[in-house]
Amino acid sequence: MMNGTTKMLGLAAVFALVVSCGKGMNKVDKNQEEAKGEQSKRTQELVPVDVSVTEQQQGLGFALASISATAYEMALEGCASGFNNGGAMFTEASPSVQLYQNDLNCVMKLKSFTINGIRYIDSNPTGGFTTPLYASGDVATFVDDQAGTEEISVQVVTQLGSPLSNLGEAVSYSFTKIAKGLDKAVTDVSDAHAVSVAGVPAPNFFIRDAQLTDVDAITATGAGVFDFELECAETITGSTPAASCSGQAMASSGGYQMKYVLVDRDTLPADASVTIGDLDGKFSGAEQAISAQRASGSGDNGGFSINNIQGPAQIHNNPEMALIIRVIEGGKKSFTYFNVTVSAVDNQP
Repeated sequence: MMNGTTKMLGLAAVFALVVSCGKGMNKVDKNQEEAKGEQSKRTQELVPVDVSVTEQQQGLGFALASISATAYEMALEGCASGFNNGGAMFTEASPSVQLYQNDLNCVMKLKSFTINGIRYIDSNPTGGFTTPLYASGDVATFVDDQAGTEEISVQVVTQLGSPLSNLGEAVSYSFTKIAKGLDKAVTDVSDAHAVSVAGVPAPNFFIRDAQLTDVDAITATGAGVFDFELECAETITGSTPAASCSGQAMASSGGYQMKYVLVDRDTLPADASVTIGDLDGKFSGAEQAISAQRASGSGDNGGFSINNIQGPAQIHNNPEMALIIRVIEGGKKSFTYFNVTVSAVDNQP
């Protein structure tokens, strides 16, 4: 468990099911095959498979609690040969097994794992992953096996090949959970990029803080849910909720607007090529008006807060985002945007 005095937002770890395939495989004696007459003369090679659970301390851009999976259960299913380990689960107590080289359709399915004394199981008893193949990129939600209220998002990173190769196989699952109520910046944020037209200055903010939210920070689609604190580059004027930053009101009124949106960064050109049209195209209905202005205070020029804004689906595969602020004044538009990167889990050894 995390020490109560340590500021940790989340935890992330990786199940690595390592399948090592070497040349030292057992071969059925060919002379014995020939003596069997009508039986197949094909030489059957066995692939030795080592199974282990390894914590990779790679997280979402912040320090991790010291955690390890102390137990796990995985089932081998679907092999064309019919081999299924006799129906027995692979566990941390039996880390080695042999599979047939060139066997087809074998799938190693994660059934449960234990961290910090809590056992997590698939929330769907019949298998809740995106596809029944447990293929790379498939996701599922696991829950604690007691109350069923504590959730962890699990993703298949790699799966057994078909046919099984003697050149090396690997199966790995990654899981991510966010600890409730602990604050820590989780993002790398760029300096502000201003794009404006004559007479309408770009919004004059910088990102003071960015973090994943509490226990709901990962949605069912694997999207991150974020909080941002934006600070005016100079002390705000006026009183909330009618304060201004560098002469621009934060509250929208009439034909004047200041709104923001969080988008997948990959949907925009490189910084050197971003245009007003590119940014304006992202304001297609998901944008939000500023509703949580923040007064100036000790070490804070004042600004506004963004709470519970959702990023792109599958945070692991889409870690780069852009937070865009748009001002419309007198029919003219200006923008400030920030590149926001979440450091994704790395499952490579």
